[in-house]
Amino acid sequence: MSIQPAPDDPRFSRTGMTGPFGKLTEDLGTKLDEKTYNQFLRRAASLEVTPSELMRELVYLYEHGITFSELCAKHRRELMQREGGFEALIGGLHG
Repeated sequence: MSIQPAPDDPRFSRTGMTGPFGKLTEDLGTKLDEKTYNQFLRRAASLEVTPSELMRELVYLYEHGITFSELCAKHRRELMQREGGFEALIGGLHG
């Protein structure tokens, strides 16, 4: 018997997380010429990301002025600050 996750349960997204603006559900695709496509693949490989990850980073940079990775890091820092920051989290370890 297999357990089927609820379709809107973010715990079962492929990356195990949602974006700061919610679950990543929308798909974006485009057609490119072969030369540009191959350059993009090489660029993604040199950055050790998939072409989809690189496209997501670039779309967020264009639309929000910050990459998706930076936006997620900023969101997590804000969450930590609301909870008292890293000091509150590790304070008991050094006291």
